Amino acid sequence: MPETNQWRFIEVGRLVLITKGKYENKVATILDVVDQNRVLIDSPACKDSAVWAGVPRHVASLKDLEPTPVKTEITRGLRVGGLVKALDTQNTIGKWTELTWAKKIMHRQARANINDFDRFRVDRARRQ
Repeated sequence: MPETNQWRFIEVGRLVLITKGKYENKVATILDVVDQNRVLIDSPACKDSAVWAGVPRHVASLKDLEPTPVKTEITRGLRVGGLVKALDTQNTIGKWTELTWAKKIMHRQARANINDFDRFRVDRARRQ
């Protein structure tokens, strides 16, 4: 019997990456499952990470989200204060930033935000 990929399940506390829309490439936590196509997500602002940049609490479609292997043990519909406390005590932000997936996103964003001179310097350094 094949093994199931358990970390892909949509569940309360799962960290998700937003793939489309206004908050593209930001991460949020699932707080509640509305129905089979939508979830309630929230991501309080954090000074430690550029990816973790304050996605407001809203209902999002699962078509626009990608589940990550990181999960926080929280209860359904937790408020912002409790969510921040749970994220800090369980080191969810640290676990996410250690993933290769997060590092690739930050690297892509850094490459997209450099100016022409920096792009030239990177190209010259790469050629030597």
